[in-house]
Amino acid sequence: MKLKFHRYIFLGIAFAVICSVYISLLIKAQSMYGTTTDKTDNTTVSYETVYSVRGEIFDRNGVPLCKNAYKYSVVLEYDARPDTKREMNDLFLYADYAVKFFGYTENVADSLSPFKGIYPDISFDAEKLDDPTISSNLAYVKRIYGITENECSEVVRLLVHYYGLLAVDSEGERIYTDEDVTTLLSMRYDCDAKKFGPNEPYVFCADVGEDIVLDVREKNIQGLEISVRCLRYYPNDGVATHILGRVGRITSETWPYYKELGYSINDTVGLDGVEAAFEEHLRGVNGKKKVVRDENGVVISEEMVEEPKKGKDVYLTIDYELQLTAQQSLIDTIEYVKANAKPGDTPGGADCSAASIVVMDPDTFEVLAIASYPTYTMEEYETRYEELVADENNPLYFRALNGTYAPGSTFKVGMAVAALEDGLLTVNSTIDTRNGPHIKNGVYKYYAGYQPTCWIKNMYGSSHGVQNVQAAIKNSCNCFFFEVGRLMGIDKMNDYFKVFGLGQSTGIELNESLGILAGPAYREDNGLDPWSGGDTIQAAIGQSQNAFTPLQLCSYVSMLMNGGTRYNTHILSAVKEFGTDNVVLSPSLDVLSSLEISDTTLEAVKKGMIEVRTSQSAIRKLFVNCPVEVMLKTGTAEVGGSKSFNATMIAFAENEEKGKLAAAVVVEQGHGGGNCGVAVNAVMSKYFS
Repeated sequence: MKLKFHRYIFLGIAFAVICSVYISLLIKAQSMYGTTTDKTDNTTVSYETVYSVRGEIFDRNGVPLCKNAYKYSVVLEYDARPDTKREMNDLFLYADYAVKFFGYTENVADSLSPFKGIYPDISFDAEKLDDPTISSNLAYVKRIYGITENECSEVVRLLVHYYGLLAVDSEGERIYTDEDVTTLLSMRYDCDAKKFGPNEPYVFCADVGEDIVLDVREKNIQGLEISVRCLRYYPNDGVATHILGRVGRITSETWPYYKELGYSINDTVGLDGVEAAFEEHLRGVNGKKKVVRDENGVVISEEMVEEPKKGKDVYLTIDYELQLTAQQSLIDTIEYVKANAKPGDTPGGADCSAASIVVMDPDTFEVLAIASYPTYTMEEYETRYEELVADENNPLYFRALNGTYAPGSTFKVGMAVAALEDGLLTVNSTIDTRNGPHIKNGVYKYYAGYQPTCWIKNMYGSSHGVQNVQAAIKNSCNCFFFEVGRLMGIDKMNDYFKVFGLGQSTGIELNESLGILAGPAYREDNGLDPWSGGDTIQAAIGQSQNAFTPLQLCSYVSMLMNGGTRYNTHILSAVKEFGTDNVVLSPSLDVLSSLEISDTTLEAVKKGMIEVRTSQSAIRKLFVNCPVEVMLKTGTAEVGGSKSFNATMIAFAENEEKGKLAAAVVVEQGHGGGNCGVAVNAVMSKYFS
């Protein structure tokens, strides 16, 4: 018996120790993250979030593309909320009055209240309850108050009771009118539905002005605070919109990922574009301040417990002035195509409405300009989103990175390089396209079941005659490259074009489409018909299933023109400390693939590309005032149906003063590849002038 008694004493002591430790931890947790009350002087201590500043985004020369704006919101802070129902209701009524008096009703977030009507004749709004968010939040509010009834009258009766909306004064008269009760029921319910709590203040009204801020501060109502948030604004709205991206709240789907990185559920993060790609640099870290209030809720003192940390600034490789030129050049190109659409053509470019362009330094693979048309501004995104989504021309679609297009004859430049470097041809080798072994007057006759023709045969009934590499590029001779493709074979051809980066990742920091490199593997992976020799010769002129992004085309011509090195394409120029020139990160330049291209090969190819520009009067006149000699290759690709052909162009230029520049343009329904010269001339003239 004595041993049992000692055992009970031991268990009692252990239980007391555990309880004291638990209580100590609980008190510590409250003091760190909640509200504590000092009984000696009736003060209340709360810990409130101090929002950090997000890094800003600039072009390569420091021109601001995305800056911070400081916005005020009227909020109810959980830790500082009034103690009584009467005080809470009066606070809500004042907030409602102030928002209406100062004219900020449009700045109030949509209510989650499912009710309609004036008290006591309140019922559920069936249309609102069709919204799954509102219906699920009704279940949530009922659950937190233990309401099991489904009838609206009972739900309202219980909520009115819980909120104290039928309170009376000392003489037994109701304090709140029916209109007040209706307003308070909606607002108090909305506050609960939006999960008001220690980490979730309730926002009465966002983006308010100094007038309401001064009034709220003058009234000094316990719990009602002015929150200062740092929001994004765009001093040059409409420039590089597709790449900048947006910021927003963490979603339920992404919360587990961000939670592991130390984010709060209320933090703002980059959702797409540059904002998402460089989130780790741009993000700031919120701080926390200790606020002491007296028994009337008046702030006695504030102390910063954790200093907020500013995000870092991101400088892009984009050149603001060149970007403006590139964007305008797409509009000018589309107008040019439409203006030159001949009535007899069907439809001959009259249906042209979209285009994209990429401009980069081929030695560093820095993207200097990248644009898609149609486009939009951030303001339009916020105010006309539904219209943008419904627009049949899809302005939200980033064609430069995500659109994939048949390259057409721009593919022939790579075919020429591959054939020369593989030893299949020399610069002096010729193929007779008029009366060769497999070619008769512009008709390729090697395959009995498939005998495609050259474009010149279709238009003029003739051939290009005897062609070497330089002439074949100049004339864009299909039959020449049919024969080269057959001799090389699809496997070797694709080995080269993988090195050239077509159908491969460019390494850019943003989300991009990989495109399609046509061949047996693609056919097999997608359950298509087996590959044939006829498919190989079609692939050799940039057709079959070949489809690449404008960014890939620009990376491709950059590699060919720099002598055979493909680097990672990038738009990050530097990361700097906020508001300073102190560089903390510079991007690395990695070799993704390489091919040693001889000077002889490069010279022959470049001469052919120069002659593409000089030998055709329609193209030549577009470059008449260009300050630099532009080398280019055009492409035209059928898209099916009654639509005009797509137009493509790759281009390159260099001089001693400004160095090198590469460009790629795709114009949807552009009719002919030469029309892309409008855009290419604009960016080349801007850069080299």
